[in-house]
Amino acid sequence: IHKRSVMKPKSLSAKSAKPNHRHHAGLKKRRSTNTPNSGRQLISAAAVELAQHCTPTKVAKKNNEHTLKSKKRNANKYWSSNKSANEGVSDDKVAVTSIPAADDLEEQVRMLQVSYCKSIKAEAPSFLEAEQFTADRLVHLASEEQGLEAKLMHAEKVCGMRLCQPKKPCKGGGAGGPQVVVLTSSAARAVELVRALPTHNRSCRVHKLFSKHIKVEEQVEALAAHLCIAVGTPNRVQKLADLQALRWSRLKLVLLDVHPDVKNRTMLDIPEVRDDFWGLYKDHLWPLLEKASAKMSLLR
Repeated sequence: IHKRSVMKPKSLSAKSAKPNHRHHAGLKKRRSTNTPNSGRQLISAAAVELAQHCTPTKVAKKNNEHTLKSKKRNANKYWSSNKSANEGVSDDKVAVTSIPAADDLEEQVRMLQVSYCKSIKAEAPSFLEAEQFTADRLVHLASEEQGLEAKLMHAEKVCGMRLCQPKKPCKGGGAGGPQVVVLTSSAARAVELVRALPTHNRSCRVHKLFSKHIKVEEQVEALAAHLCIAVGTPNRVQKLADLQALRWSRLKLVLLDVHPDVKNRTMLDIPEVRDDFWGLYKDHLWPLLEKASAKMSLLR
């Protein structure tokens, strides 16, 4: 048998029988830290309290709150950062910077010209084409008005129209003929704009004119009823106008939603939506703007 495999019991030597001074010293040291005036005890108590208040769920909740606040700041990048202008105003009603009407109309003309040149793949519009984009065919919506309903109330005075209100329906017919058409880049954005019109949606149902989950036949039947406001995408609006289900006899205002998407593109920048809009503009909207029976504005 190998001598390493034989286990010999350890004998109590004189060295092992001696007390462990280091062990006793450690106990004394730990006992000394349990005094009420000890700094270590205060630090450990603070650590325990911090651990109790900063559980993983609460830390995650704080991170989510921080993320939501940052998103809200990014969404409100067009709002005013002037503290004096925002005094006494709640978070959901922050004042918007006022833009002069002349500057706003000039900016609208520039954006339309740039988008049109991209659609026809030209550096600049011709002289005759440039005459289509003039400030007298556009409307300046007061930038102080934040919500879409407030902007429409301002547009009623400018365009001389009267939209349906609760217990105050507008006069006349209106089957298939909206007074306001809002054009946007996607169905999801159109739903957001419809939700931003709760008062008008109660008094006179806002029609959704987009292709997602809604057939053309269903929209043709819906347009047989009275309507004041329609929100949709240029492609579907073009189809309904070609079928003569959507009429332009009562149209007073065309709003182009230029709210940027995740990639910071508007409906005037996205190639597919941009080409659909300028096709609709050429076939149906330009004759109305030329006769001054309707006006157009960019919704920002």
